Amino acid sequence: MIRLTGIPASEGIGLGKVLIYDTEKVDIESYKVSNLPAEAEMLKLEEGIVKTKAQIITIREKVAKEMGESKAEIFDAHLELLEDDDLLDEIKEKITTDDYTAAYAVNE
Repeated sequence: MIRLTGIPASEGIGLGKVLIYDTEKVDIESYKVSNLPAEAEMLKLEEGIVKTKAQIITIREKVAKEMGESKAEIFDAHLELLEDDDLLDEIKEKITTDDYTAAYAVNE
């Protein structure tokens, strides 16, 4: 059995699912890719978007099944971000104009 400690919302014993919120920051290295064609980074961006959409859809379906449709609707906003033309244009400009990697351009 794993014992977790934290800040309780109220006194007593709590039973139920636990959410572990990890605040560890992931550092994304900033570097230029002027020696590589921007097309390679654009392909990485597109592949990343496709994989991320699939992951979000899977999570959304699981949440809808286990917690209800209203709880799962938050993931619709995540999917909309991945289809936001203004956001994607800004990311693509950082790749093509500023020569950033796809990962760094998204992070910016």
